[in-house]
Amino acid sequence: MNLNLGDIYAVLTAFCWSSAVILFDISSRKLSSLQMNVIKNFIGVTGFIATIIILNIPIPRLATIDLIILITSGFIGVAIADLFFLSSLSRLGSGLAAIVSTIYSPAIFLFSFLMFNETISIQAYLGAILVIGGIFISTFKIPTKKDKNTIIMGVLFGMVAQVLTAYSVLLVKPIMVDNSIIIVAMIRFSIGLFLTAGFLIFKTSIS
Repeated sequence: MNLNLGDIYAVLTAFCWSSAVILFDISSRKLSSLQMNVIKNFIGVTGFIATIIILNIPIPRLATIDLIILITSGFIGVAIADLFFLSSLSRLGSGLAAIVSTIYSPAIFLFSFLMFNETISIQAYLGAILVIGGIFISTFKIPTKKDKNTIIMGVLFGMVAQVLTAYSVLLVKPIMVDNSIIIVAMIRFSIGLFLTAGFLIFKTSIS
């Protein structure tokens, strides 16, 4: 079996994300979805800034349209989608949430075709059908101590989260061709942090 860097990165991403989901699940017992999103974004921005400084990554001069796209992507993918995901996770738990998260790949296939006219194989379509079917089948077995409405809302929130995340990532794909991924991620997470922290402060002030 020959593995390239892309394959290795994909495996490492899956490992890191699965670990993060479990930690989010544990944190949801003490924190709200909004609080977790703010903390996640703060840690992310701090880590990206530290990486930029350590690796001495130059700050690019981005065109106005690129900045608008990055802001839009951060709003959709980091502020909104992640909030939906964390809300889904608090309802479903890490096990069922992991199943729902598989909708991400079919969403990537669909948006790749719609946005970039990328060819999608028959196998990909069949895989997407199986993934979506598996999600719906999994909702029929309700875990103990969880009612059906909670599960349904958790699944819907999770699906919306993955669709929005897929769209937001592909939205910045052209920008990542000529710019550092770290810079792109830092800007997206900064937008997410600004919006989620602002909403948390507003919510706290009126409560």
